[in-house]
Amino acid sequence: MGKWDDITADGLMGAVYAAKGKYDPELSRNVIEAFHERMEREGDGFYLSKDVEALCVLMKHVFAQILEGRTADQAFGLKPIKGKHERPSTMDRDMAAAAIVVLGVRRGSTRFAAVADAAVRLGISESVAGKAYDEYREAICLCTDADLEEMAEP
Repeated sequence: MGKWDDITADGLMGAVYAAKGKYDPELSRNVIEAFHERMEREGDGFYLSKDVEALCVLMKHVFAQILEGRTADQAFGLKPIKGKHERPSTMDRDMAAAAIVVLGVRRGSTRFAAVADAAVRLGISESVAGKAYDEYREAICLCTDADLEEMAEP
């Protein structure tokens, strides 16, 4: 009995569409593994199964990606395409860093010391905290200390 015996042809097709739609290397590897398992188990009979349609959908996508200059690993979704995958937003963290720095400066700390404090409190580098301060300083300098205190907690 194989690991992917329970997945239906429709389930496999759904997994293919999901893998095409977003960068998820674990899902992509599972799709590849499911196809491999089925091909090994069914031999030549695989090419008569409903799974071939899902394989064609996957391979059409892979071929198009390769023709656009992607590597095979990128085309199959196993490696990220530089600048193409979704990254979590850092805005809340950056606003918190900027708020900590503004509060520190208002309370008499130097910019350098306030940036270092923000970095330690948020577990980020000083360069990230400094960039966040530079980016959001103008927007949050008009906030009250109470508002900044609230923002300082990401």
